[in-house]
Amino acid sequence: MTEKVHASLDRIEEGQLVCYTDDDRLFTLPASAYPDLKGGEAVELTLENGRAVALALLARETEENKKKAHALFAALLRKKKG
Repeated sequence: MTEKVHASLDRIEEGQLVCYTDDDRLFTLPASAYPDLKGGEAVELTLENGRAVALALLARETEENKKKAHALFAALLRKKKG
């Protein structure tokens, strides 16, 4: 059975991409297969029989998440100053 799920690339550890799905499931893939990815990016995982077999970068979602994070950080800084 093949399934596609949204996930976040949490980190690269010991040569593995460590990804968490929106429902907090953990999956890993070899980092060597995706050398341009870095932590914090939004991805879509392809799962087969419960195992991650492929990954695709969700560039627009990654950019939106970065903008939200920057806005929250800026709001925190303003709150701290004020």
